[in-house]
Amino acid sequence: MGQYYRQALRQNGQTRLFDCQYAHKGNNNWNNFNNYNGLKLMEHSWIGNRFMDAMMNQLYNRRGKLIWCGDYASEPDDFKNIKWATYGEIHKANKSRIEVLSTNEKFDYTHKYLLNMTKKVYVDFDLYMSKVKDSDGWCVHPLSLLTAVGNGRGGGDYYDEYPDAYMTGTWAGDMLKVVDKVPAGYELEDVRFIEDKGYNDDRVG
Repeated sequence: MGQYYRQALRQNGQTRLFDCQYAHKGNNNWNNFNNYNGLKLMEHSWIGNRFMDAMMNQLYNRRGKLIWCGDYASEPDDFKNIKWATYGEIHKANKSRIEVLSTNEKFDYTHKYLLNMTKKVYVDFDLYMSKVKDSDGWCVHPLSLLTAVGNGRGGGDYYDEYPDAYMTGTWAGDMLKVVDKVPAGYELEDVRFIEDKGYNDDRVG
């Protein structure tokens, strides 16, 4: 069965909930992939996807803690290091609590950096995108995979045979921010997510 994901974002002492299925608004169409959000992790986790762009806009120059929670996640095991949200609060919430993010908010990834303020590391989008483009020119989005909870338990997830699968979920619940300039004291996280079992990894050897 496919695993569906819901997002919890903690900013300014408030937890907000989002869900791709409420952002479709008639755009759930594979013929227009830029507007296709999809409920499964690897349906929507692409740079250029409008829901991902909208979530990036939520973090641009604004810090926040993020969980990309699958409905196959388990509690308490998957939430041991997360104190501000639970599975029940995310997936059993009334629909009236779910916010709709605009699917028209394009985000410019040029010279942008995703900071993990908890771990003091960052992803360089220019570098990342240059390394993980697939044969069709698409790039897996690192934000959703790094913050995913419950990955690997349902259809449409990012599987162990793909590069850096071990990194999936390692940023869940951490304090994040998207910026134009990396502050002093941060180290590059040269993570690579691409659905290619035979990926030619230039970091090896």
